[in-house]
Amino acid sequence: MLKRTKSLKKSSKSKKTKEKFSPEQIFDFIQDRAYRLWDQAGRPQGRDWEFWFKAEKEVKNRLKKLGKI
Repeated sequence: MLKRTKSLKKSSKSKKTKEKFSPEQIFDFIQDRAYRLWDQAGRPQGRDWEFWFKAEKEVKNRLKKLGKI
């Protein structure tokens, strides 16, 4: 089961500076996005990795666009 954590949108401090996100912060963003995707899909069993990989791709692409990784 996936666990919900902090959202990428809630990092207003990071938006004001050009600081990069730590690996731990990126992990938290991916975890939160994967949870949301899983929840929106009706919480299917046995598809954790599918949502994780999709979330990882989305988060990393977004952070690259923002210049945060």
